[in-house]
Parts: sequence; structure tokens; C-alpha cells
Amino acid sequence: MKLLSYLLVASSLFTGAANAGDTTVVYGDRYTFTEADFTFTPGLPNTFFPSLGQMTSDRYVAEFPVRGDEGQSLLFDLDVDVWGNGDQRDQAFCIYYVNGVRMERALAGVMDICWSGQGYTLPGKNFTYSVDMTVTCSGIAVGNDSDNRNERLEDYVEMSNKFRGVRLRIDKQGIYNGQCKMIKIEIVPGLNTQIQQINADLFFGEPL
Repeated sequence: MKLLSYLLVASSLFTGAANAGDTTVVYGDRYTFTEADFTFTPGLPNTFFPSLGQMTSDRYVAEFPVRGDEGQSLLFDLDVDVWGNGDQRDQAFCIYYVNGVRMERALAGVMDICWSGQGYTLPGKNFTYSVDMTVTCSGIAVGNDSDNRNERLEDYVEMSNKFRGVRLRIDKQGIYNGQCKMIKIEIVPGLNTQIQQINADLFFGEPL
């Protein structure tokens, strides 16, 4: 993690902090960090239905001290780019016979049983890549954001490229009554979604 302190003059840098054409002077700290600054907790596998993959999502948490909260209004501007591989679950099909005629149907889920015991699987039509982010400061809610690159495919084909990226952003001005001392950023991908890279940029400071 890198920390820079500076005086910044910007025009309408923060939403709600300045009107169009106004100039806002802010002073504070800028933090830049990557996936190496996050603590990784893997999600739990679904032991009851292994074909579903995960029961709970992976979790990435970064915590670090911040300075400058003395009860005044503070600016909080966070941009996070997240890249990784999405998930394409297989679709199961059941083969059965009606009056000697072969029939097929797509199973609706793990509780949808193919009583004939005959079937096959194909790559599913649903591709998912989603990420949620929650930010608190010393237990005080700051904000949250989410983004996804989910897709509905036209046919049952295996995707050759499952690598996707999303951008998460929190842009706020608030008063934390001198209690904001420790920032916590929590990033949670969707089930079976893999995060490979995180680039984050945070400005935390005050208008002068």
C-alpha cells in the first residue's frame, strides 16, 4: 500500500462537493493498494450438492488506519477495479421415454430428479461475474457498491474467455464525529467467481 499526502485543487471532483464550474480545495491522504493488501478467506464448498460449487463466496478484506477525522466534514472517494474469471455452470438434461418415444428436458435444479437415471450435461447458458463492495470506518457505514458482467448465452456452448472486469466506486462526503480511525474495505465476488487482480485508489480528506 502506498500513502501520499497532498493539497489538491479540483473542479467538481466529488459528487455533491462542488457545483459545476466551482473549484474545491481539498487536503488529505491518497492510498493506493492492490490484491496483495487484502486478506483472503475462501468460500465454503457445497458438500450437499457439489455440482453447485460454492456454498459461500470468497472474501477479501483490507483494513488500515486513516487520520484527519476531528469531527469535520470529510471527503471519501474510492475507485476499485476488479478482474477475474466468471462462472458458467453446467446444465443437466434428463432422458426419458413416453410410449416408446425418447424425450428430453432440462433439469431445473439439484432438487429436480431424473427418475429414469439417464441423462447428460452441457455447458449452461448462464454466465455470471459479479462483485460486491462494502466500506466501513471504525464500524460506521460509509457506503457500498456492486457491479456485474453477467450474460445470457444463446446456446449451450463452453465460453472460451471467462475473464471479466468490473469497476466499483464510492464517492461521499460525511461527518463521522471524530470516530473514523480504521477503514475496512470488504470485497465479495459472486459464488464460484474468482478474483485475480484488485487495483484500488482512495482519497480521504477534507475541504478547506
